[in-house]
Amino acid sequence: SKVTAITDTSVGDKPAFRLRVSESIKEPIDLLFDKETQRLVAIDYTDTRHVFSEWKTTKAGHHYPSHVAGFRFTNRAAGVLNEKQWYQTDILELTPLAELPPELKAAN
Repeated sequence: SKVTAITDTSVGDKPAFRLRVSESIKEPIDLLFDKETQRLVAIDYTDTRHVFSEWKTTKAGHHYPSHVAGFRFTNRAAGVLNEKQWYQTDILELTPLAELPPELKAAN
């Protein structure tokens, strides 16, 4: 993969920085990070933006966004989003696995 820093931007009213991932994937993906917290706040892919929010912490101390909202671009080149939300996903409860299932464990 090639990772390129793109000019600073904002997500909502928060300043963000953007990294573009390309070459190892069919279409480039832009990852947008909050400048203050450095958490992933959005992913831009082809004609959609997926916005992460409502961060929570598991009992083990892992942080995760419990809310994801999707929007379509009306003009991605200009960064213009359709105001109408396309989808929403909410994580109500997250329980980390004590160990990986056998089919996911790496072979030695």
